[in-house]
Amino acid sequence: MKQQRSTSIYTTIQNKGFTVVELLIVISVIGILASIIFVAYNGVQDRARAAAITEGFKEINDGFQLMAVEERIKTWWLDEEWWVDEGPSYTGPHDPYIKDVIANTNLKYFLKSVPEVKGLDSSVWRYDNDGNTYDPSECLASSSGVNVFMTSVKQNIAQMVDKSLDDGNLSCGAVRWNPDSDNRLLYSISNTPNFP
Repeated sequence: MKQQRSTSIYTTIQNKGFTVVELLIVISVIGILASIIFVAYNGVQDRARAAAITEGFKEINDGFQLMAVEERIKTWWLDEEWWVDEGPSYTGPHDPYIKDVIANTNLKYFLKSVPEVKGLDSSVWRYDNDGNTYDPSECLASSSGVNVFMTSVKQNIAQMVDKSLDDGNLSCGAVRWNPDSDNRLLYSISNTPNFP
């Protein structure tokens, strides 16, 4: 026996649509995919920022080292030699911005500008030398020694930078991260104020 086709409008509309369950499944899958892409995108941004910071540390360090050799410097410059008055709230001569050091010294012949890190202000790069010596055996995330540093660096980014430049231990070595001091990430130019 032959089946007859239904010509009812209700049957035609019912066959052309999606059920609520099907729509919910599609929306759920799209949401899951969007969250995976969002997490992956954030990871890519952090890796890119870590790579830029790593290259920035290398570039600044190379500029300082070249200047020191070319000008036959015997001791590293104290940070108070390059400080710039930053207005009434400024607390005194400490940790000058690398951009000010470049502008006011012969470093400008060895380092043209401060490396840019997307998402961070160029003024985050600073120089630190209080005339003290860093003892690597202490394994403290201190600012002793001669350092280039930046603040407000997330721990996962600091770990990526440390793995690229040093030993992977954020408390010791050439790269140190101090969560107690504005999430400060330090890169050691020298352990002592004396030029090697």
